[in-house]
Formats: sequence, structure tokens, C-alpha cells
Amino acid sequence: MNNNVEISTEVLKTLRKIMRAIDLQSKKLVRNYGLTVPQILILKELDEETGITVGEIATNINLSQSTVTNILDRLEGRDYVSRTRSAKDKRRVYIKIAEKGIEILKKRPISPSRGFYRAISETEGLGADPYLIFPPESRRYDGRNRDGRTSDA
Repeated sequence: MNNNVEISTEVLKTLRKIMRAIDLQSKKLVRNYGLTVPQILILKELDEETGITVGEIATNINLSQSTVTNILDRLEGRDYVSRTRSAKDKRRVYIKIAEKGIEILKKRPISPSRGFYRAISETEGLGADPYLIFPPESRRYDGRNRDGRTSDA
């Protein structure tokens, strides 16, 4: 029983470190790019899936539809995304990333810092691996691996 308490305490400490790292990373993103983590996640989703609906975005990034709609309103106001109503079904609206959105993603705004990886790495013994937790971030935006090779090579 005592071992379970120790493990629980370590898990809570580790979660706190991760939450702190996420908070610091989020503040850095807003300061450097003027975008929040959810805004960047939506842009990344739109970059991967062209012309998808709000509901699909919400499902894919695990946010509510109303939250995604509000974020899209702000992104559209800043010309990062565009909306197109379906010609067949006027109730369906498709979202596409705009050129300005693509340009911001090329700057790789989400690239966890060393401190963030350190917080994740300190979960040793709990089975966490930063490269398993963040597989997309282990690659550069242009598709090259950390060592510079393309994934096709």
C-alpha cells in the first residue's frame, strides 16, 4: 500500500511538471507567434486534412464543436483559414487553411522546448517516452527526421 502512495505521489509530481511545461510553452507561443496551442493544432489539422468540417476538426483534436467554431472565427478574422459552404448541402461548411496559415506552420511554432522534454523524460519508470508522446514533433515541418533525412529515404 505504501508503494502505491509513493507511485501516486510521483505521478502527481510528474503531471505537475508537465502541466507547468505546457503552460510555459503556451505563453511562449502566444508571445512569439500570437497564437494559442488550440489555434495551432487546428491549423496543423487543416494542413493535413484539406477541406474538412468543424465537426471533423473537433473530433480529430478532441475539442468541442463550439470551441472549434470560436477559434475558427478568430483564425478566419486573421486570414489563417477560409470557410466554404457546400454547393450540395448548404448546411455543410468546409474549412481550408489559407496561405498565411501555411506560412506560420513553416515556422514550426509547436516544437517542445528542452524543458518540456525534460519534464516528460523525468517520468522514467512510468513508461513515458517523449518521442512516443510527441511523434509529430520529432520531425521537422518539411518532413525530415531529426537527423535531416527524409522519411522516404
